[in-house]
Amino acid sequence: QHRSSEMDVQDWRSVSVHYVRDCITKAVTPSMLEFAPDSLLAVGDDGKEVAMFLRDELRVRNSAKPPAPILSISPVTDTLQLFVESPYNPRDVPYEGSLSGLRLLVVDKVDNTRQAIVSYLSQLQVLIDAQQQAHVQAGQPWVAPQVGVFVLHNKRRPKAADLPAEVMAGRYFVGEESDNVQIAYPFNLTSMPVQQPSIAHAHPSGSSHSAHRGEVMRRHSPAPQAGAAMPSGCIRSMSSHYVESILEKAVEEQQLVQRFQPTMLVAASDGALAPARMLRNYLRHRAGRTMPDQPIATQAPTPDLPILTPRLELYHEGTNPYLAHIMGVRLWGPQSLAGQKVLVVDKADSTRSTLAAFVKQLGDAAAAAKAEAAEAGHPWLEGSDPQFGVFVLHNKKVEKTADLPGNILADRYFCCEEADNANIAYPFAT
Repeated sequence: QHRSSEMDVQDWRSVSVHYVRDCITKAVTPSMLEFAPDSLLAVGDDGKEVAMFLRDELRVRNSAKPPAPILSISPVTDTLQLFVESPYNPRDVPYEGSLSGLRLLVVDKVDNTRQAIVSYLSQLQVLIDAQQQAHVQAGQPWVAPQVGVFVLHNKRRPKAADLPAEVMAGRYFVGEESDNVQIAYPFNLTSMPVQQPSIAHAHPSGSSHSAHRGEVMRRHSPAPQAGAAMPSGCIRSMSSHYVESILEKAVEEQQLVQRFQPTMLVAASDGALAPARMLRNYLRHRAGRTMPDQPIATQAPTPDLPILTPRLELYHEGTNPYLAHIMGVRLWGPQSLAGQKVLVVDKADSTRSTLAAFVKQLGDAAAAAKAEAAEAGHPWLEGSDPQFGVFVLHNKKVEKTADLPGNILADRYFCCEEADNANIAYPFAT
């Protein structure tokens, strides 16, 4: 008989964006403010998400200090890189600055066996030593940087490595102590189970998972009450479970498959890629196709129900889930829309101006591709003009400043929920 030990992962625990923010707010103690990091060094892509939360909190608590830049070590070149937070093209660029005299805070989402953090500190020390040598050779002064560590969760389990004594003596900061459970973070959708346990806490041992899940959904993501309008300044938050539940309900009650049967999903923004994935997963599950795509490197065939980014690149989480939603993995372009039933997916339909402009842009791009193909002697088949539909999580009850095409509004507009004009904090939007 298997006997569990403290090294075993016993359960799943999922946390919301707001829960992460609360943990970080509580973790910014006077001792961290006294350390006052000059730069945050993110461990991996998820570390960048935590670092952005932490940077924002430090900025609020100490407005006199400039915001700390977010750095990382390239896994390819082992060099320092600066994270550029462009809303449309977040990316890493080479970091040309000096580490001399800086207070560096290494940021990771979890301290598990501690091996990964210690390895990262070793890599950082190599870069520090190289910079010190370069300063000495150039006759420039050098002041050794001070290094600290921040983790969102420290798991209560045996550690396989030790952090430096000077770090543990006052520069080790923790958002929350955690049992040894698998944690599904809101910014790491690819590692979440299809059916997550509860929000913020694993379901109690011996209890009904489905019953507990329902109870948590009601507590953390209540549906808006009939007749109770929310002021525009309010924020409404919801869990991944709630988004999945209203999405599945909309597909069934509005008969999306029967009425439109999409063959391609196009995300209207990078933020819409997460609901597009949720929708595709449910449509695949509904059709009995539950296996995820194989990595592109295996030369797998074109995935059924492909998702395209706003730049009409194929989104494929089988390669690098983080980079895939930024750059895509290969350009399909407007010509790929030929003969498709294209469902444009977005989070919210507010004034409709952005959504209408995107749909028009898709139509214009398809028309241009059709004309170009005809000029090249490869005309599209008759009747192969793409058909467009729209799927949004929320349609906000505000005045619309633009119109969608009549054929879309007549029978191809799908909305999970009508919402008041409140800011909506989605679990996948950081």
